[in-house]
Amino acid sequence: MNTEDQNDSSFALGFLFGFVLLLVILLLSACSGTVRPDVVDAPAPSWVGDKQDSGVEVVHGVGEWAPDTRAYYNDLIVRYCYGARFSPAMTADQGVTPGAPNGWYYANHFARTHLFVMSKWRRSAMHQAQKAGGT
Repeated sequence: MNTEDQNDSSFALGFLFGFVLLLVILLLSACSGTVRPDVVDAPAPSWVGDKQDSGVEVVHGVGEWAPDTRAYYNDLIVRYCYGARFSPAMTADQGVTPGAPNGWYYANHFARTHLFVMSKWRRSAMHQAQKAGGT
């Protein structure tokens, strides 16, 4: 073997070693940690003084919703198109009636259950629905 052949094989062996080393480094760095999103806690209702002014309140099996909860429910159904995922498709204010004290709304079991299901979908990265109108 002459010197030129030895130089070529040394170069090829060095190149191969460098390539394998680079692959090992990339594999180890790619698997070094799993990226996980932070757990999102359910928001708490807001209060004005000692009076709750948002959220859901259940008294003796009857749900009372603040006006902003009703608006959120209708947004989930119409704006975010989650109402269409049910069969038959839901409509705005389905299961919600006005007349509760302090301008709140009564929500039957159907509405409360579907609000929680749609809220979970909204918070989930796997079920992000498109807003109506593509915005």
